[in-house]
Amino acid sequence: LTGFVEQAREEARGWEERAKQLERTANFDPQLSELYSRRAFDAQLTEAARRCRAKNTPLALMFIDVDRFKDINDTHGHQAGDGVLRVLAAIVSAHAVQCGGYPARYGGEELVMLCEGLDEKRAVDRAEALRLDVSRCPFMNTAHAGQAGAGPEILRMTVSIGVAQLQPGQGASDLVLAADRAMYAAKGRGRNTVAGVSSLAGEPPG
Repeated sequence: LTGFVEQAREEARGWEERAKQLERTANFDPQLSELYSRRAFDAQLTEAARRCRAKNTPLALMFIDVDRFKDINDTHGHQAGDGVLRVLAAIVSAHAVQCGGYPARYGGEELVMLCEGLDEKRAVDRAEALRLDVSRCPFMNTAHAGQAGAGPEILRMTVSIGVAQLQPGQGASDLVLAADRAMYAAKGRGRNTVAGVSSLAGEPPG
């Protein structure tokens, strides 16, 4: 009987571990493991908007896009592009820990960070610190190292970041659209820039 109980416990632990692995697969991006998946982000955004409306606290969103990412892929190869995204994911994740943010991969080279309790001004300050860290962090591309005596390439990347705050009467999707528009405005201003949605008065939609 003791052996049977112990076997049952082992099987239960095995199923629990498999359940945790499945949950992680569903919640985290398969390529950028520091970041939550788009599916997890959508669910978190809906719940965060509900919580912040109930508590009357601010909710901000950063929309982060790698500048000239297609050029990186075309010039240095998709392996280099993947490496750039991994470095960016690590930086975004570190900043999320500092400010209690929720970092996720929105799609392709677009990342987001949801910041409960931050208004637009404070989120813009955080985004500016993130932008600076990204611009100062070189990526060592070793994809072609060793070929014809070639050494690792040092690549530098920049990001454009749009920031928006959930406004009264807005839904979760409105917040995403506003941050996305601000991100395109940042690109229009020359890239490697942060733009808050409140600064877009008079600027056409991206």
